Amino acid sequence: MASGAIRCTHVSLTIARLSSNAPQHASLYLLSRPLFQAASKSPSRPSTARLFSQIHALRSAGMPRADSQEALTTKHAKFLFPARIPIYHVGTGRFIFIAVLKLTTIVMCALFCGIAVPSYIAAEKDNRQTIGLGLCGVIPLLTVIYITSPYVAFLHIHLPPAARLSRDTLRRYVLNMPPTAQIDITTLSVIAKPRTTTIEARALRVANPPRRLGLVNFVRTPEDISRENASRKWWRFRAVENLNITGSNRGVKEGWIWDELKKRLERVSANEQKSSS
Repeated sequence: MASGAIRCTHVSLTIARLSSNAPQHASLYLLSRPLFQAASKSPSRPSTARLFSQIHALRSAGMPRADSQEALTTKHAKFLFPARIPIYHVGTGRFIFIAVLKLTTIVMCALFCGIAVPSYIAAEKDNRQTIGLGLCGVIPLLTVIYITSPYVAFLHIHLPPAARLSRDTLRRYVLNMPPTAQIDITTLSVIAKPRTTTIEARALRVANPPRRLGLVNFVRTPEDISRENASRKWWRFRAVENLNITGSNRGVKEGWIWDELKKRLERVSANEQKSSS
């Protein structure tokens, strides 16, 4: 007991001496501080060295400095927005009409070419009538495919964690959107099945002048098309190059994001025309 009391008295005298002469013994006080904090039951804050070690670990894993700090900031944050939000919708009525039109022409082509034409051949009808009957099923299908293939049904944008925290952070991200922002483009395939393609914002361009009798107002860059086609199997459909994005976009809460992106693409197109002329 006596030795314990002597030890406590010695510690108290040491603390008093350090407090009275703090500038001279600042380093010794900082070294002794964790010892007293360990004896207390209150939780200690993470040290600066620990935070720097976490940032260094993230950077050594291949993340840049801004991303590592962002990861530490948003690790336990509550996000207001999901990682993928819609920014464009062609409209329910137009979407259903295009899907039904494609399916109808497929059924018509199957009826004409699969039932009517074989029956004409079996009955030894005139060849011109047989060919004309087959064209009655093929021409509408090809026409509908040519007209409706550029129509975009949905557009979604992928958001980084920092842009999902609040509406202000989302607006700042959109106004300073990087060229590598990921955008999902959903179109309808030949059989009216939704087909989604993910591209970067810099791969989208304004079609100037419009193509396909004005049906195409946006296109993808040739480099992006070549890259995607090279990664596809030979039996799969080729990458979607021509796009029609002309819907009213009503009912989309974050539709203003597409409006901002569209303005930026129009400015890029105007600058490219000036530089080429």
